Amino acid sequence: MKTTTSIFILILCFCLTAVGQTIPWIYQPTNEVHPLGNHYMEFQDYSGGMMSYYHDGIDIMSGYGQRPVFSCSDGVVTHISTGTMYGGIMIGDPVPGGEGWLYWHIPSSTMQFGVGDSVYTGDFIGRVATWSVYSFHHVHFNQVVGTGGYPWSWYESTDDPLDYLVPNDDDDPPFFHNAVPGQKFAFPQNNTSNYLSPANLSGQIDIIANIGDIVNDPEWPLNPYEIWYWINGPVSTNPVCSFIAAGWCPGDNTINVCYQEDATCQTQGNYVVRDYYFNLTNTDGDSVIELSDTDYSWNTEFFPGGDYWIFVEAKDQFGNSTLDSMMVTLTGTGADISISLTPLNPPVVIPAAGGSFDYTIEITNNGTAGLTFAGWIMVTLPDGSFYGPVILASNIYLPAGGNLTRDRTQFVPENAPPGDYYFNGLVGDYPGVIINEHGFDFVKEE
Repeated sequence: MKTTTSIFILILCFCLTAVGQTIPWIYQPTNEVHPLGNHYMEFQDYSGGMMSYYHDGIDIMSGYGQRPVFSCSDGVVTHISTGTMYGGIMIGDPVPGGEGWLYWHIPSSTMQFGVGDSVYTGDFIGRVATWSVYSFHHVHFNQVVGTGGYPWSWYESTDDPLDYLVPNDDDDPPFFHNAVPGQKFAFPQNNTSNYLSPANLSGQIDIIANIGDIVNDPEWPLNPYEIWYWINGPVSTNPVCSFIAAGWCPGDNTINVCYQEDATCQTQGNYVVRDYYFNLTNTDGDSVIELSDTDYSWNTEFFPGGDYWIFVEAKDQFGNSTLDSMMVTLTGTGADISISLTPLNPPVVIPAAGGSFDYTIEITNNGTAGLTFAGWIMVTLPDGSFYGPVILASNIYLPAGGNLTRDRTQFVPENAPPGDYYFNGLVGDYPGVIINEHGFDFVKEE
């Protein structure tokens, strides 16, 4: 039976904020960096463990209450919330679903504009609330889209404002603390609080790392901007992006996808304690945080016994990074899976107008035990970049000695660039663990 796969589609994506757009800081001098007290997508819980959530903006510290605040952009006032400590104003495009910026903790009595008023970059818009706790005087600042029609009734956060503020200088790299005493990282069984010895790891496990950062204010540790991990040993993995504080802020129901909260690795984010325990393996590698990411782990069934080095790199937005590592020992036997991709009528040449080719996939479990694994296909484009996966089967099961054969057709559209391609099949634990791979070349004519 022949099954048709998806077509190559090359898509250009545009962000809410135009490429290259920058904004000034909201305090004078607006052309100088100001410290942060909280970062985007940072874990927060001021309820004593009862309600944890993502911080959906950045807290720009003012140093004192009643400091003047200035608009970072041109726009129209689209929303005002009245109050003293929790007053706020949004300025943006005056349409339902418009884009804009949110300034929170500005007493409404100090606001200089009302809903519908035009505002311009550098206009004085209000003053920072005098914060009653720990002198934490700040403006909570978000990039947003408005919700609930116009005037906006509320908002959704769309990205990390620190990516747009200029200048954005910071000399302090992220830092690591031990996840547990004497260990750089910790290793619970997947989705449990049952922690294993790093000298005797087996099964499906999570990797936990305690990582922080500061942005010009050492009093307030923050989450890092970006985290990657990879594993080197008898079988090595590709680097996998575990976390990036960018894009739309995820729902709070996914907070424990990113942050570990248990008696051993208790993430905390409040005025007194800040410890960020990241679950590095809760990801499918696409940097989008989803509940289904908890299905992923370091599946040591794919790795033969022996010593392995786990590497973790944390980055900030300013080009600073910190790399740390730890050696662990696995006790398993590993996996032996082979894959072959065979074109039906080689050599494969696609005309300039586009076309298709037929091929056969064969996968064999050469091991002594049944195994569930992933199979996927990636395409190397003429410029050397990768496209895909064009196929992803994440739960293939084969018994010991089992074999799977499938015929497939791949379409290549007219707008695919001309040149030499490589069509590659991989098996392992998607996305980072590749046990075996095999593929073939094809050409698209000009």
